[in-house]
Parts: sequence; structure tokens; C-alpha cells
Amino acid sequence: MINIDPHFIHNLTNKLKTFDNFSLYVHVNPDFDAFGAAFAFKAFLAVYFPHKKAYVMGSHNIKADGKDLFPFEAAPIDDAFVKNSLAIIFDTSNQERVLTQKHKLAKETVRIDHHPKTESFADLEWIDPAFSAAAEMVGYLILQMGYELNAEMAAYIYAGIITDTQRFSSSATTPQTFALTAKLLETGFNRNKVHDAVYLKPLLEHKYFSYVLNKAKITPNGLAYALLKKGTYKQFGVVSPLPMVHALNNIKGVKIWTTCYFNEDIKKWIGSIRSRSIPINNFAQMFGGGGHKYAAAFVLDDKRQFMKLVEIMDDFLAKQKHVNS
Repeated sequence: MINIDPHFIHNLTNKLKTFDNFSLYVHVNPDFDAFGAAFAFKAFLAVYFPHKKAYVMGSHNIKADGKDLFPFEAAPIDDAFVKNSLAIIFDTSNQERVLTQKHKLAKETVRIDHHPKTESFADLEWIDPAFSAAAEMVGYLILQMGYELNAEMAAYIYAGIITDTQRFSSSATTPQTFALTAKLLETGFNRNKVHDAVYLKPLLEHKYFSYVLNKAKITPNGLAYALLKKGTYKQFGVVSPLPMVHALNNIKGVKIWTTCYFNEDIKKWIGSIRSRSIPINNFAQMFGGGGHKYAAAFVLDDKRQFMKLVEIMDDFLAKQKHVNS
């Protein structure tokens, strides 16, 4: 069993006893790990603190992946509730990326995150990039506090782990990841339901991924990139186009891959960068983004910024190629 900072455990335990209201937060464009962590914690509260109330903020508005697994809220949560709540923020590296921003209204704030620390914005924080997923952190937290995991908690945590580790294939996967997964499986949760919710996609979405792959360009230095025209994802009926970066996974000879599309709602260009062994979060940070060592994201005002990012990363790979030759 890993050891979580006893100061964090002690303070959080006291807050769980003190507060009756809990507002739970994820990052903008939430993924399975963010929701997995938040809904697992909500399920934990429902079992062990049944008279207290908890809501995952902003989930009532989500139309993307996850609706077949997570019990999204039916309506927005009133500010009066939030003002009397303990806000717990999951899987979010900086304050401006907190979905709804309502955490600023809460009495106190807690943050649980596995991204490299770039800023502090909560009263109590547990930040540890050694974990493969925020959901993994929640699983260990529940166990470390002396509670048991049930099948519902396990399903949500498992969803977070398998997506952030790319089915245990990423270098972020550790022995402690497998140790927790073994405990999750002992609960007997329905793995098929989780796998279906995560991996089954409509036919049009598969065609969209094929379209992205066909549009991609690969440089001689091992950079794959795809810049999609405005409105492309809507033509395919895709609700959440951000995962399209996975269309470029597992191409032999490609060391870094990135995609970018125009988000019609916020009127900005959104993109992702991935690699297997080359740190790339610093490239995203150059353009106001960030993330993990091998998985990062960014938001741009102009698509020309994306091409500049492509140029910077390709130059980096060219220099690496020269050094290793």
C-alpha cells in the first residue's frame, strides 16, 4: 500500500465530517479520468456519508463521452448550495480550467491532481504526478482513509485508469496501478459495461478518425500532425472531437503526434499532443497549454499558432535526430 501525506488525510477526514454539502469539479472538456475520479468520490460519499449531499458540477451540460457510464446531474446546481459546500477539484492543473468556475463560491477548496504542479489554488492540495490517473489517486485515498471500495466506485476508477494509461500501455502505468486495479476487480464490477462506454463509438465517429488519419501529414523527422477545417467534426456528427489525436496513435516511425480543430462553442482552436517517450508538455506550455509528460493539450486563437507549434516540434525532432546520428 502506498502512503499518502498524513497531513492531507487528517485534514480531509475532518472536512468530510464537518461539511454537509460537497461540490465536485472537473476540468473543461472533461475526460473519463476527471469524471471517473469525481463520480467515484461522489459514490464513496453516498455510501459512507449518506446524509450528506454531493454533486458533480457542470455535468448536466455534458453531451460527450461518458453518458452511458456516469450518472450526470439532471440540472445545474444552485449557487446557494455551493456557497455552503466544500469544493473538491479533480484532475485539474490550473484554476482557469475548472469547469463552471463555481469553486470560487465555496467555503473551502480541496484539489486532487496528478498533473505536474504549476500553481496552487486550493486550501488543501494533494498533487502527485507519480500516479497514472486522478481516479487512481481517489481509489488509494478511499482505501488509505480506511474505507472499502464497492463495485460502483471501482467501475468509475477503472474507467479513469484505462483511459489515462491507454489500456495500461503508457509509461505512466506503475506496479501501484496494477495493484489498485486488482482490488477494483475484486469488487466484481461489470468490466464489459465500462469497456463499452469507453470504446464503442458510432460508425460516423470511426469514419471521422479515418478522415483525420487520411488528412495527417508526417515529417521526415517523425512528427505526425493534422489540422482540421472548421466544421469538419460536425459533418461527422461528432460531439467531442478532442480524442481524435488517438487516430494517429501507433504509427511506426512517428515520435510525436498532434491534432487541432476549431471549437464552434468557444471560437478557438483546440488541440492535443502525444508521444510515447519524449516529454511534450513543455511544447503545450509555450502556447498557454499544459498537461502530462507524454500527453498535453492547448487552446489557440489562430490556426497559424498551430503551424508554429508544428514547426517548433519538428525542429526539436530534427535536432534530436542529428544528435543521435
